[in-house]
Amino acid sequence: MVKAKRRLTSFWQALTLSLCLFPACAQEAVGEVVHIGISTVGLYELPTEISLRKGFYKEEDLDVRKVVVRTPLHVAALLSGELDYSTVTGIILSATLQGMPFRTVMGWFDKPLHMLIARPNIKNVTDLKGKRVAVSTYGSIPHVMLKQALSSYGMNPEKDITVLAMGGSGNRLAALAAGAVDATPLDVAYIQRTEQSGFTNLLYLGDVVNLRLGGFAVTTDKIQRNPDQILRVVRATLKGVSFLKTTSRKH
Repeated sequence: MVKAKRRLTSFWQALTLSLCLFPACAQEAVGEVVHIGISTVGLYELPTEISLRKGFYKEEDLDVRKVVVRTPLHVAALLSGELDYSTVTGIILSATLQGMPFRTVMGWFDKPLHMLIARPNIKNVTDLKGKRVAVSTYGSIPHVMLKQALSSYGMNPEKDITVLAMGGSGNRLAALAAGAVDATPLDVAYIQRTEQSGFTNLLYLGDVVNLRLGGFAVTTDKIQRNPDQILRVVRATLKGVSFLKTTSRKH
């Protein structure tokens, strides 16, 4: 756990530095307009932010606009064309398995960048039995991670805990602080805040969860109509992923 914490802290410092090196700035809107949906600002969508700030999308003649959309609405937003791409791949995957016309065209992190955080009186994962645990929404990536993690500890995630859908990481942390829930998965950007508040870092989810984090999902219709745009978006974002990995290795 200590090694995982150090690894995540080092990774987060590198991520912070990568953004500080290239602060957001106003740019003239040029190129083909593309709407990328995110559920909340977080590490899972960081390659898109780097590609935006570094001008990788602009190099591909793309005017990328990131739009915050609540997780449950991403399916409808893709289908209606309000979003061209969704980074909330968990709920889109669930919809795909139900027969809806979506495909994942890119992924970037091979492990979750999340910790399972709990109130100070909870010291072990098995102490969560009978407790309330917050996720962003049912079927989301945090929910899937939570179920896999509890199962790896011999618990039944359907019966041993009460799962509450409470929105983004900031909302879940506030609920934890208020005592409305007992635990929640949070990305590593929140480690310093949770430690200062005296919460318990129960588990680095990347140690027990086999799940990729971050990526792009699109409709099958878009794949047929505009494969060239998809290629350019993926190519530009890959440059952001490469930049992120290089920066992480250096720090």
